[in-house]
Amino acid sequence: MEIPEGSFDNNGAQTALDSVEMTPCGQLHSLAHQIFLESLRNFKLIKVCRLVCRSWNTTVSKVMQGRASVTIIEDSVNRLKAFKKLILKREELNPLWPLPFKHINIIASNFADDCFNELINDYLSDTTITLTCSLVSKVRKNQFKAIYDFLVAHASRMVELNIEKAVCEWTSDLAQINMPGLKRVSLESTSDESVLRFIQSVILTSKSLEVIELVGDEPVIPIRMLAENKLETLRILNVSSDMPTADEWSILGRASKLPPLKELRWHIWECDINENFEKSAKHFAMLIQAVSESIEILNLNVIRVGLLPVLPKLREITLSCCECTMKEFCRSKFPSLERITLLKWLSSWRDPEEDFDTHPGVTSITVSLMNYDFCCWAMDDVQNFADEYLPQFLRNLRGQFPQIVELSILDVPRYKSNFFRDVHQFFPELKRLEVNGSTDFPSTYDEESDESSEKEKEKSSNTEHFSSFLDFRALESISLGDKVELTNHVIRNCLAMIPKLKFMEFYWNDCLSAQEVWDFLVDVNHIVIKSPPGSRKDYTLLKKLPNVYFAQ
Repeated sequence: MEIPEGSFDNNGAQTALDSVEMTPCGQLHSLAHQIFLESLRNFKLIKVCRLVCRSWNTTVSKVMQGRASVTIIEDSVNRLKAFKKLILKREELNPLWPLPFKHINIIASNFADDCFNELINDYLSDTTITLTCSLVSKVRKNQFKAIYDFLVAHASRMVELNIEKAVCEWTSDLAQINMPGLKRVSLESTSDESVLRFIQSVILTSKSLEVIELVGDEPVIPIRMLAENKLETLRILNVSSDMPTADEWSILGRASKLPPLKELRWHIWECDINENFEKSAKHFAMLIQAVSESIEILNLNVIRVGLLPVLPKLREITLSCCECTMKEFCRSKFPSLERITLLKWLSSWRDPEEDFDTHPGVTSITVSLMNYDFCCWAMDDVQNFADEYLPQFLRNLRGQFPQIVELSILDVPRYKSNFFRDVHQFFPELKRLEVNGSTDFPSTYDEESDESSEKEKEKSSNTEHFSSFLDFRALESISLGDKVELTNHVIRNCLAMIPKLKFMEFYWNDCLSAQEVWDFLVDVNHIVIKSPPGSRKDYTLLKKLPNVYFAQ
């Protein structure tokens, strides 16, 4: 029995299946669809499962078709012609064959290329569209007409709209275009009023909008949209703007109800801790209070932890520019919290904390240790930071979050103390570690020295220095940033000794040898080198390793 025609995406799949008569064949389709769509996210595994039987192949093929997409770039003339030739060949073989994808990503600005327009209008008319339009100069009259015609012709197919760097002058006619199926809209850096009117019109007329991303000077736009109370389907709001004024906040205060946001990210430019900061922090607290029952991800640089209400579903939180202690991230206030990111070092973290209300649910912590305020008081006190302040901070982390298995510590200042010793002392069961900063590894001892006693002494010293790093028995992943100067000695006597290490990421430097990687890191499943070697010999040798990848 054939499944009725219908969308097989997350929203429409169940509707189509409910109309299938529950014959044995229909039951098999329903069961297979539920397994693939809800349980399996591994695309390769889904492809293999098509081989089970014909019914599974039918269901999985439609699932894959719904997930697949093709990117079409207007300026890539040769690729457009080759893609058109491929489409035509498919129609020659069997015009009834469906396209293997249901969605296309379009990157364009002129909409004037004949091959491009023919592909979109004639050969790919049954697909949905994500449009990314970058306009960095004034639009000519004929170019504006081409853009307008394209948006009018394909408004019903549009599911995502991204407008980048729109410094052009658009006419107000755009405000009359409605995109009822739009799910995501993104606007970056524009002050043109007609573009803003167009975006606002698109947002308020969409019936299924889920994601809004706005980068611009005017914070009143997202505030007004929230206050309009017409965005019932909105789940993600991502804003970067100036600090809202009191009058702008008052607009939101008059709103009777806000959409049930799951993710809120709001970055205020040039955010200084002053009287305006305190007032805006209270306004943001009121905004969060209005969505407290639904919010799962929160990213703000204008809030204090003490101002946040109880957030029962919050899983991830990112904060900066706010004084806080570890004890404030308590389980009674954030019972579902799993991940914390703190982007500014605070002087209060130097002080010991007691009477922890431990939160065993938090397993991932990311912390940046360097900022302007830290530099002011710490430049003359680096050794105290290394020997006292940083260990105390790690001790506070351990006391409040005893189950941490993922730790990222960024912008570590240079000092002579053993950074990895301190980390291992408090988190011996780490599975993932990311470090970036001017951390000092000891220099490689001279293996060619004729004085064996001095050699053994130096070797003993190096072994003691790295003993804590070698003891990461559960560590599976390590990422070293561009400021960490890796040495051959570290590769040979440290990284190679971590028994469960599966992933490694680092920046290459002239002191490293490809032969050391070949000899000692062969058991690491995945090695990502961020900056390729300058030496052709090293580069050629590393290319031969099946577990080495170069980041683009």
